[in-house]
Amino acid sequence: MNTFKLKFSVEPFALKSTDDSENCGTQWADQEIWIDGVCVEASHIVDLNELINSLSQSGEFFIFTCECGIAGCAGIEEGVQVSHESELIHWNLLNPVSSYDIKPRNEWRNRATKISYVFERKQMLENIIATFADMKKQTGKYTHYTPFGFKREDFDNL
Repeated sequence: MNTFKLKFSVEPFALKSTDDSENCGTQWADQEIWIDGVCVEASHIVDLNELINSLSQSGEFFIFTCECGIAGCAGIEEGVQVSHESELIHWNLLNPVSSYDIKPRNEWRNRATKISYVFERKQMLENIIATFADMKKQTGKYTHYTPFGFKREDFDNL
């Protein structure tokens, strides 16, 4: 059984010159997924919408994505394959998840290895709920979230 941990960090994000004074001094919130104590895909953004949707549905989810929110932009052609079994959640993905650094792309498919993880649903949910509660305490209205366009209202609606 694998251990899932969603972590986040909040960094100050001061805009140097702007007429939009309400955005001055905002924060930047970034999320990471750690599995068995190791950060997974640190070079990619975690899409919280995809992560949350994957907790209740099976299918392909682009949990890891580009800063802009379009996985293909970062060379991510295949999402995490998620399946559910009783109280378990299975993840299957390719490592590396992106073809960005391996050209041509068919070479990436030949060189990438398949990785499988199995999580206890209860452990994942408890961790995500606790992390979200911490994020809500430490971030505010003008916090910028990833991917681009994801706002506090979106976060609050998860």
